Amino acid sequence: DEIVTFDRELNKKRSVKLPAGSGPRHFAYINSQYLAVVNELACSVSIFYYAQGALTLVDTIAIVENNHEGSLAAGIRCRGNKIYVSVRGCDVLVTLRWEDMRLSIDSIVPCAGKSPRDILLLQNSVFCMNEGSSNVTELLLSSDGSVAGKAVERLKLKNVLCGVVHYI
Repeated sequence: DEIVTFDRELNKKRSVKLPAGSGPRHFAYINSQYLAVVNELACSVSIFYYAQGALTLVDTIAIVENNHEGSLAAGIRCRGNKIYVSVRGCDVLVTLRWEDMRLSIDSIVPCAGKSPRDILLLQNSVFCMNEGSSNVTELLLSSDGSVAGKAVERLKLKNVLCGVVHYI
């Protein structure tokens, strides 16, 4: 339960410990100074201040009440002051707000699939890659980045794990 930073030659620079059992999985930059880390096992999100290779913990929030049995946080994406996280087990998309150096839960909505893994932000939508139900679902976003409606299935894709956007 540690995050390690490296220099360009892959030499270890620094590390920061998280509480035992957190299980940091993925991170996404909020901006050039802050990054959000999804903790898979603790089903939480931590915000770190990043400067000169050092990470300083700023805030952590549990994203599923009472750590819903068997739930695992998976994908994370950031846009503006919104942070989007997929959670397997309870099969939801959690939207967090990052404001005044604190995290808060904006919404928790069903992702219309089983075992969401990766998520993609494209224009005014969040796409969930749902491994267990072999589908990709779309949730529309309002102009402030909040989820604006129910998820709709867009594509059947066997055991989908992740998505990549390629612009030509």
